[in-house]
Amino acid sequence: MIRTAIIVTIASTISLYSCTEQEETPDIGLNFAPYVLDQSRTYQVDSLVYDEFQDAVDTHVVYRLEQVARLFDSTTNDQHYWIDVSYRTDSTNWNYHHSYRLEKTDSRLVEISNNNSFVRLIFPVRDRVYWDVNMLNGMNTERYRYLEQEKFRASMKDSFPETVFVRQAYDTTIIDKDIRWELYANNIGLVEKRIVDLVTQKDKTGGVEVHWKLIDFKTK
Repeated sequence: MIRTAIIVTIASTISLYSCTEQEETPDIGLNFAPYVLDQSRTYQVDSLVYDEFQDAVDTHVVYRLEQVARLFDSTTNDQHYWIDVSYRTDSTNWNYHHSYRLEKTDSRLVEISNNNSFVRLIFPVRDRVYWDVNMLNGMNTERYRYLEQEKFRASMKDSFPETVFVRQAYDTTIIDKDIRWELYANNIGLVEKRIVDLVTQKDKTGGVEVHWKLIDFKTK
């Protein structure tokens, strides 16, 4: 009788352990791109435009509003959203500019814009993992990469408890600079973005520097 009770107890423990293991879902980073209907993100976009002919630098500031406007009909269980983009330069009303589509699966986040698909993120999120942003279109290969140690480039990394850094390009010479990266925060999404596209010749510089910074986030 005692032996039978021990066997039953062990069997019950194994069964409970198995159920617990099955119920646990590994965190693959899906919450770095959380999207729900009526959600909105507002960015301050600062730009420096270098004019190599006039030897001048112009500064521009605009505000970009991205709203999850509606769901896209789909026959799959994947998440599909339409994102409306609006701009303004001051406290005036928002001016609608364009829309793009997002498709989110358990393996990637895809942006569909101007009939082209771009893989913005892949899952699971892992340090030093890379992918081709143009794998779903006919453009040249362009590798994005998760890089934990490069978070120091982002000014907003300490504003959120958990972030992931995506290096899109880092090509620099004495003549050219092509630097692009994005910072995503857990349960929020994109919070910071940097673009540097400069050419310097004979002490003259032409090109742009663009910096996005999240200033407002609202969700239902």
